[in-house]
Amino acid sequence: MNLYWAGFALIVVSVVSYNIAQKFLPAHLNPFALLTVVYLVAGLVCFFFALFSSGKPELNALSSAFTGTNWTIWLLALAVVGIEVGYVIAFRAGWKASLLAITVQATALLALAPIGVLFFKEKLSALNWVGLALCLLGLVLVTQRQT
Repeated sequence: MNLYWAGFALIVVSVVSYNIAQKFLPAHLNPFALLTVVYLVAGLVCFFFALFSSGKPELNALSSAFTGTNWTIWLLALAVVGIEVGYVIAFRAGWKASLLAITVQATALLALAPIGVLFFKEKLSALNWVGLALCLLGLVLVTQRQT
């Protein structure tokens, strides 16, 4: 499997695992305290992979990551916390696991498509625009409340 599909598969497996884990988080725990523990564990996993990603211990990868960052690291960190806390709040408020992820992803897609076109000069084909329209229709249908 090439990296194109390997990355995609990793994301899909991770998103499914993420949503399952989020549904089972203890409801009585403070979301920020809970996520502190989650990120400490995730940090240790990332630290291990950063050290040994080349097959041997490599501290240069870590030090260059600290010195080579800019404002985007702060934006990404805030976005990650927002996503995590948002999912905790949404699941605790009653969102269904079968609908939350697709609703979030479809909404983000509809926001990112014009951003990509306007600011990153990405080109979308007519078929892409039809897909976006279908995505919008799907979003409307998925979020309709049953009476």
